[in-house]
Amino acid sequence: MDEYRDIYLRAHTAKHSDKVHEKRNRGDPPVPKWPEHALIFDTETRTDVHQELMFGFYRICRLVGDTYLCESEGIVYSEAITKEELNQIGTFVLNSLADVEVKQFPPETRLQVHRSFPDFMTKVFWPAVRKGWAIVGFNLAFDLSRLSRRWRRSLKGGFRFILSLQFDYKTRTWNSHPYRPEIKLDAKDAHTTFITRGTPRFRKDEWRNPGRFLDVGTLLFSLFDKHVSLDQWCAEFQKKGYTIDRKLAHEPSGRVSQEELRYCRQDVKITHQLLNAAKREFDVHPLPNLLPDEAYSPASSAKSYMREMNITPPLEKFKVSDEILGIAMQAYFGGRAEVHIRRTRVPVIRLDFVSQYCTVNTLLRNWEVLTAASVEFPDATKDVRQLLDMVARRPDLCFDRQLWPQLRFFALIRPENDTLPVRAAYNDKEADRLNIGLNYLTSEEPIWFAGPDVISSILLTGGKIPRILKAIRVAPVGRQAGLNPVRLLGKVWVDPNQDDFYKHVVEQKEAHKEDVNLKKGLKCIGNAGAYGPLVELNELRESTEVKLNVYSGEHFHQQTIREREVPGPFYFPPVASLITAGGRLLLALAEKSVTDAGGVYLFCDTDSLCTVANENGGYSRGGARADLGYAEGADPRQFAPVPCLSRDRVIEISMRFESLNPYSFGGTILKIEDVNYIDGDPSKGFRDLYGYAISAKRYCLFEGKQARKIVDAKAHGIGYLMNPIRRKADDHGDQFAAAFWRVVLQNEGIALTTDEPDWLDRPAMMRIPVSSPAVVGRLKDFCKPYDFVLAPVIREADLQLDEEEKPILVTRFNKNSEEWSAATYYNVRSGEPYSITTGESGSDNVIPVRSYRSVVNAYVNNAESKFNGPDGSQCHPWTRGILQRMHVLAMGHRYCGKEFKRKLEQGPVDHEVECQCKVYGNGRVAADAETLRQLTRYSERQIRAETELGRDTVRLIRHGEQVKPSTMQRITNFLSRKQKPDDQGRAATRGRKPNAIQKSRT
Repeated sequence: MDEYRDIYLRAHTAKHSDKVHEKRNRGDPPVPKWPEHALIFDTETRTDVHQELMFGFYRICRLVGDTYLCESEGIVYSEAITKEELNQIGTFVLNSLADVEVKQFPPETRLQVHRSFPDFMTKVFWPAVRKGWAIVGFNLAFDLSRLSRRWRRSLKGGFRFILSLQFDYKTRTWNSHPYRPEIKLDAKDAHTTFITRGTPRFRKDEWRNPGRFLDVGTLLFSLFDKHVSLDQWCAEFQKKGYTIDRKLAHEPSGRVSQEELRYCRQDVKITHQLLNAAKREFDVHPLPNLLPDEAYSPASSAKSYMREMNITPPLEKFKVSDEILGIAMQAYFGGRAEVHIRRTRVPVIRLDFVSQYCTVNTLLRNWEVLTAASVEFPDATKDVRQLLDMVARRPDLCFDRQLWPQLRFFALIRPENDTLPVRAAYNDKEADRLNIGLNYLTSEEPIWFAGPDVISSILLTGGKIPRILKAIRVAPVGRQAGLNPVRLLGKVWVDPNQDDFYKHVVEQKEAHKEDVNLKKGLKCIGNAGAYGPLVELNELRESTEVKLNVYSGEHFHQQTIREREVPGPFYFPPVASLITAGGRLLLALAEKSVTDAGGVYLFCDTDSLCTVANENGGYSRGGARADLGYAEGADPRQFAPVPCLSRDRVIEISMRFESLNPYSFGGTILKIEDVNYIDGDPSKGFRDLYGYAISAKRYCLFEGKQARKIVDAKAHGIGYLMNPIRRKADDHGDQFAAAFWRVVLQNEGIALTTDEPDWLDRPAMMRIPVSSPAVVGRLKDFCKPYDFVLAPVIREADLQLDEEEKPILVTRFNKNSEEWSAATYYNVRSGEPYSITTGESGSDNVIPVRSYRSVVNAYVNNAESKFNGPDGSQCHPWTRGILQRMHVLAMGHRYCGKEFKRKLEQGPVDHEVECQCKVYGNGRVAADAETLRQLTRYSERQIRAETELGRDTVRLIRHGEQVKPSTMQRITNFLSRKQKPDDQGRAATRGRKPNAIQKSRT
């Protein structure tokens, strides 16, 4: 079945400017990598929804050798605490000695006490910031928010915290202190925040040192590529041999007590210990120019290594036009993730490519491009056509490493049922939700694709060669001078003049696999540097609207915009697009190998392919008619047996990729993952592994037909939910995803256990990080920035209210799911308290909400909309069996930017977590369905004669393409003249929907 859809193509954008602005050297003073002093602090708040500040502890530490040692310790408390709570603090101070490590005379034995937070800010915090000390915390943004008195929106869309006020005697009001800077916070994502210091209005010369704000959690993420809690990090470092304490076993009560005081003080202590541990791990990297407070992710280290190798950023040394960058961005698509067999239990073996993006870079020899003196993009149309003809006749050439460097090209294609990545809104009910599907594409307007994607199309479309209009090759010239060798993690020598960085990292990771820490470090650096920095784009909010140039393939337009994308330092789409396309080519080779052997696959996920296989091959029963999803009249093709390969045949397919191994250690690059073996140990033999999938990244692997053990659960789409299961000590696994899938499999009739978890009928709760002004605005300033609140998922259909009347409920953050049902919730629209129920509501003050059972039951309704079902119609929630590729006929081309998470911006009202793109408009309009229907009444000649439009223009309009509003106005006028007048001489248009030009005016 053909699907007419608009397709979305990525665009390269550049701010339109008639002048070239040179970068100015601001003359900032040099700063030490690690400041001489650090101020470490933590605060405790009330546990109600407002989370008002109670008290905090802090440590002033001095850098002695390579370690921060405590120089003084203190406590600060709010003036708003009760007299009884004040007595608790007094008792604690009298009975506690300062944990001072720096020898001094006279020795400091008592805690420093500050009787208000303004006193602490004046005497401790601001002097530390002014001197350039490190301001340290774990989840530092939250604690800075507790210290703030007011906030306002920053130009980048984040916050500007006002931490000090001054009384204006003329206006009798408190205003922002003119001698104190504001602190700027811009959320990168739900976990990471960029924190910088602003400039005060007066006495700017007193603030010459930059602000050094260091979130220990962010620093650890940049080193180890994972986010875990403070206590979990302590456990991790204890295993590494560090002397680190653990958090106290105490649940914050929201009251000042001896237990609460000890708990907070202990948190400051272990944050101090983690700082020293993180410093030791960070200093292993010989990166003198990377400051710890500017290490936000593993990519920060990877980019710093590139700088240490003296690799000039591509757009600084290569003279590449915006048009070429637009071609490369049009050819850019993310990793391939899809489900091929839906809601059908099958035996599986999962295969995984070794360091996929590093491998692709090595095969394509992309390091030659990045280290070149210059890059050219010569015409290669003739050569590419000959190459494609050769591959069509001899597809096995794709297993020859010598072929791959020839795939560094981009081709302009007029697709005609070619298998290519297609970005579109496949679900008509969610027009802003885009997905990428590898489908049959037809488009009258040509599109640029990367070379590996063109080869993939030949492999997956039976040798059919796409129609190539022209092609360009990425041709590096020479070698950049002055490249420097470095030692990765201080141990592994890399010389960019001789070594392929990506190849060398993978080889050294294998050579040092016995050294677990070094192996993980090399893997982190390799993966982070292999792809992300080359397509890094950051959102920038301009103070006023600016003119933007939009380039995508052959398309160009200008528009005004407020929020635009700014390239990162190593942004270079010609290589980035080739990398992801190369990953898809590897998957296409694996898919073709499986299908040529008579097999099928359950799903693929970026760098892995899960094949249907068992010990001896044959057929799997498929979806039996006894399954819960079967209904009378269902298409029998949905329940057809599924072909299985034997394990030996899968091993043969795996070994076929040995010829593509570019590394010195040999072996295949398509590995049989450890998840296929008993206890994850290849020496124990294969386990009885089965798989069940719903849609992309929603799948589960388990042991035995009845799922006696969940092995790997990917529950994409429930990340917005709180984990209702109380985490066990030192349990770092995702127990909720496994438990969630256990219930899904029970509902699907696979897992035979009948025990229901106690959390199933509890209210489904969202953890809302208030990390952007947009979320604060939606919460009507009910919360402060960087608060954490809980919000239930409301059953809006049961309320029958207008959008502006629907309640937005929040309550205090509480990990104990047993208390959620009885908690008091506040409607942020009115401030009134409410109760909730997962059943039927019998009162206006009781709001119906969804339970976890409701979420679980609806989980299987996430259809793989980008594909068709076994019957050829679009996949829907009830579809089962082997899916088919869709035939997409491109109606129009729309141009878009990077994807971003809707959750971060929209918060509790919209709890979906899918990605959405910034769509660039070009001021053009397309004929709507009613206009197209009316045009069918008239011949092309008649339309041309009365509108004076050209043949090509008329055809574009009749095919739903976009044209100028003035052009569409001619069509509208033509149709209006042709309408029969009513009995009063007026055009008979009453009741008709507005056409495209009328819509453009509203």
